[in-house]
Amino acid sequence: MFSNKRVDILCESCHLGKLSKLPFNSSSSVSTNIIERIHCDIWGPAPVLSLGKFRFYACFVDDYSHYMWIIPLRTKSEFFYVYLVFEHYVQRQFNKKIKIFHTDGGGEFVNKRLESHFQQQGIIHHLSCPYTPEQTGIVERQHRTIRELGMTMIFHSGVPKFLWVEAFAIAVFLINRLPSSSLAFDTPYSRLYGSHPNYSTLRVFGSRCYPYTWNTKRNKFDAKIVPCIFVGYSNQHKGYRCLDLKTHRMFLSRHVVFDKNHFPCRKKENQPSSHTSSTKSFGIFPFLPTVINTVPPVDAPSSSCNPLHESSTPLVPVVEMFHLIPLLIMTTLLHLNNQLSQTLHHMMILQ
Repeated sequence: MFSNKRVDILCESCHLGKLSKLPFNSSSSVSTNIIERIHCDIWGPAPVLSLGKFRFYACFVDDYSHYMWIIPLRTKSEFFYVYLVFEHYVQRQFNKKIKIFHTDGGGEFVNKRLESHFQQQGIIHHLSCPYTPEQTGIVERQHRTIRELGMTMIFHSGVPKFLWVEAFAIAVFLINRLPSSSLAFDTPYSRLYGSHPNYSTLRVFGSRCYPYTWNTKRNKFDAKIVPCIFVGYSNQHKGYRCLDLKTHRMFLSRHVVFDKNHFPCRKKENQPSSHTSSTKSFGIFPFLPTVINTVPPVDAPSSSCNPLHESSTPLVPVVEMFHLIPLLIMTTLLHLNNQLSQTLHHMMILQ
């Protein structure tokens, strides 16, 4: 008599030598409203200290809208106070309270102060299993997206790597406003705020910008602008954050002119050329020696700024060159005549 039931025979030796992680199923828990479920994780330490002396950042992701917030940290011990600020922020701005807070089992999340706060507020703290980052996959994937997009902007613009916080902040700003396939090609911004984002204020990270700084000057002969690079947007102002690379001073201004095709930190060989100059005076005579160009280049300082100083450009070679033009023309005609004679001679030999 045979049984149609399958009998699994477990081999302990096989499991000792071959066992691997079991496959994961797609999550069936779906939030029905914003701020109900928040995923959180801390990224770091960064290999380079940022401009604001930060090495970590805390990433908060809303499960319903996939909207992200990142808050830079100097140490992981600052997370408790950062979380309190974030909780009050979402409660005040969206009139919603966090119901479930999902993290891994790190010490910054599992401690008496945070657990006591969760119990007082009635927040359920979900934890992933040890060494199982797949259970916090939504925030882990966002870490990768933020880092890749931020570092791509740094490499493209050539800015110093201590601006990684500013680059990551712009990366999050863009991700929140880009359509997502997981949201049926809706944007996280639209899901959270119920309106479409404004794309007219977007600028190129690391590009040359000129903020209006005349109001901060004391000398009437000072320039009205300071050449800077664009490093981000302001959450509290309708303006742009511009960094002076010489003094590391940050300017916040609405009156900014941008040059999106110029990156001051990029190497010179990668810069797009603004003008082309010819080094030959007689390009139609390629076999003649190149005549030295006596006109100063465009980037050279002009001597007309100082009327008391005579021009250092030699004028005699230019005058003499005009006397040589008939001789050059005769030399050219003789050279062409010789070439024509040689060509006819070869044709006669071939015949």
